[in-house]
Amino acid sequence: MQPQLEKKYLSLKELEFGYGLNPSTIKKERCQQKIVQNNKTHYTNKEGKKVKYKYNQDDTGGFGFEVPAVKMYGRLMYAKVDVEAWIAKQKSNAPVDDIAELDDA
Repeated sequence: MQPQLEKKYLSLKELEFGYGLNPSTIKKERCQQKIVQNNKTHYTNKEGKKVKYKYNQDDTGGFGFEVPAVKMYGRLMYAKVDVEAWIAKQKSNAPVDDIAELDDA
């Protein structure tokens, strides 16, 4: 029996099942990232009117906004190392640990 190789890159579907990250949210955050990076404030709608982009500045800390994607075989892929580093950065102390720190002070 051959040992199973560990994947270096994860697809959106693997992120959904392995880490619980919603692919549609990741795509939306990537779109917002492009808007912010290009300093776009308005777009032209079908009637030819200028409309202001709607996005919340607080939403710029999400997975799709912070973690760089790699396009492989026409699909969005994310490095497993980057995914796990982002998740580790998002973790916070349990409330019990925070209370214990306050009691010790």
